[in-house]
Amino acid sequence: MALSKPEAASGPKTLITPDQAREIVRHYNLTLRGLWPLARGTINSNYLIDTDAGPLFLRVSEGKLSADAQFEAGLIWHLGSRG
Repeated sequence: MALSKPEAASGPKTLITPDQAREIVRHYNLTLRGLWPLARGTINSNYLIDTDAGPLFLRVSEGKLSADAQFEAGLIWHLGSRG
């Protein structure tokens, strides 16, 4: 049985403008220095953002309920804080 090649990752489905990114990071008392879409992932829209506190990862959870996105964020925080 031959394995099929996975589909190539596409760019973001939801486009975030620099003004929108500035507003997002402002809520965390950060200043935006740069915004780059990441052509990774097949479901969510992902961005690398540079702030005055360093680089951060921004994910737009496509098609998820708020509770699902909050659970995922909590899980990622929990796992990341434990290495």
